[in-house]
Amino acid sequence: MASISSVKRQGWGESCRIRLEEREAYVLKGARTSPNGEVRESKHAVEPGANSTGPCGRPMADKFQTILFNMPFGAVQIIATLGGAWLATRIKMKAPVLIMLCIPPIVGIIVLMVIGREPSHRGVLLFGYYMTSFYPGISPLIYSWSGQNTGGDTKRKVTTSILFVGASAGNIIGPHLFKPAEKPYYRRGLHANLALFVAIIVLVVMAMFWIKLLNRKHAATRESMGKAANVVDLSMGEGKQVDAEEAENVGARGVGDKAFDDVTDVKNEDFIYVF
Repeated sequence: MASISSVKRQGWGESCRIRLEEREAYVLKGARTSPNGEVRESKHAVEPGANSTGPCGRPMADKFQTILFNMPFGAVQIIATLGGAWLATRIKMKAPVLIMLCIPPIVGIIVLMVIGREPSHRGVLLFGYYMTSFYPGISPLIYSWSGQNTGGDTKRKVTTSILFVGASAGNIIGPHLFKPAEKPYYRRGLHANLALFVAIIVLVVMAMFWIKLLNRKHAATRESMGKAANVVDLSMGEGKQVDAEEAENVGARGVGDKAFDDVTDVKNEDFIYVF
């Protein structure tokens, strides 16, 4: 019943704002998941086949070579995901890490676009393919960044659901960007996914500027209400640092009055957007 009543309290203005944020989240998540098809399809351009030969000119077993071929790819995925989360916690910012994680896939896609498919180029092609494997580290940061910058139970549920819809749409669209007739170069698919990774960077940069403006607006609102204009963000802190900063916020007059209310981030002047 709490969720139903919270939906009823949403005004038309806030509903329109949620729809605008849904579109950005949808595009951001769709741009992230569409390259899944690129990774699945482009690997055939560099993956050793049944008739391939090894460095010494000997035939390579297809199944075992494929297993060995994907081991470094999985290792890079794990490193990128855990490393991205650790770095975001370390520097207390997610946006710069998101941009950093987009750069290796961009480099990898460019390599796959410009390098030929001759056997002599297989090492360079493998390098480009493995560079694209940084992409899984992007999704966890997008989900957590969205949750941190969304206030209100209803709005958070709507935004999270649209992220899942965008992810599903990206997984459906991605494979269709690659046609068997276009192998082994898959130029249309590679161009599309290059544009999508660039779009993620552009959207993240735009979001950073928007967040800065919203924080300034909230600071001005708090000041006009007699509250402290500068409030310390506690979401990315830990240990003694959080305790000290929490004590500082408690000392600020009126800050945190709406902490447990189902109020959206726009209507809660104490809400702090994080990078």
